Amino acid sequence: MAPCDGTVLRAVDAYPDQIPFQPWPGPAAGNHVRIGTGTEEVLLAHLRPGSVQVARGDLVRRGQVIGQVGNSGNSTEPHLHIHAERNGTGLRLRFEGIRRLSRGTRIKVTTTPAASGADGRSTTDPLPGP
Repeated sequence: MAPCDGTVLRAVDAYPDQIPFQPWPGPAAGNHVRIGTGTEEVLLAHLRPGSVQVARGDLVRRGQVIGQVGNSGNSTEPHLHIHAERNGTGLRLRFEGIRRLSRGTRIKVTTTPAASGADGRSTTDPLPGP
């Protein structure tokens, strides 16, 4: 689901899922969507092939389904890579219901897109780290 309102700057849905732990010679992000807010850009990467539901230029709203988690690109296992930046500088992200989230933290979404609230929020529970 889109984490913010914005315009789709790029949407790629051309790569197969990777075989876990195999080398990937292609683009690191694989299938991905990049959303521009006007001041920030948010990248959602490693999406499942055939699942990207938006195209460049589309306006998206927070909570809108944009694709499914996959294993495309430079990825060893299915996951969602999310990155936000402003003027090329990475930004810290804050997720509702989670006090701290750092690289490698896993979260479990406890609602489906159809069950999320009118504002598109979903409930998250931290999972124990590896």
